[in-house]
Amino acid sequence: MKTAFITGSGRSGRTGRYLADDLAAHGALPVLHCLEGASDARRAVAELTGLGLASFWVQGDLCVPAEVARVRDEVLRRAGNLDWLVHTVGSYRGRVRATNFDSAVLVCEAFLPHLSQGGRILLFGAAGLGTGSEANPSDGEYLRAKKDLLRYMRELALRVVRRGITVNMISPGEMEYSVVERRDLPLGRRIRPDELCRACRFLLDDGSAAITGQNLEVAGGLDLLPS
Repeated sequence: MKTAFITGSGRSGRTGRYLADDLAAHGALPVLHCLEGASDARRAVAELTGLGLASFWVQGDLCVPAEVARVRDEVLRRAGNLDWLVHTVGSYRGRVRATNFDSAVLVCEAFLPHLSQGGRILLFGAAGLGTGSEANPSDGEYLRAKKDLLRYMRELALRVVRRGITVNMISPGEMEYSVVERRDLPLGRRIRPDELCRACRFLLDDGSAAITGQNLEVAGGLDLLPS
């Protein structure tokens, strides 16, 4: 059984929680994380326990190095090993760069020495990034952070490739649970959680060992629209 630490999975109705449920349904053991909303995390763990999975949750601010170290130590102490690291934490508001870029770097660097041979790291980008990480004067703080994360993802992928570890990025378009709704979606509808989860499982699978340093957009053609 693969053990996956999924950041930002403590709140119901969000990407991390959907992914935790999906990975559990396909035989993995998800370890949940939340910054707040501990009651949601407890409910999620109770549901996973009902499925016979010895899951647990940890709480911490992943933008703070000392908190990341504490969370890492707790996860490794209780899980014993870690196969997959999935970082879904991010925000459009408030500490935009800290949540979208700094936290991902802190978490990856803290957990990397403890990731199993042939492990998987999956980061979350944004629709429209494609393969271009060049800065644009019109980019907002959110997009700048995601472009920096894309560059970091590629550098990290090259650094760990000889360990058999892959590092990739998933860039979702407008999800069914997105707060802001667009009217110009090429697909004519929002992206379903199961569609995003299926793409994540593809990159996490043992059979995807030759895929690393890539950004997979699950956006229903949203990335094809003029910027």
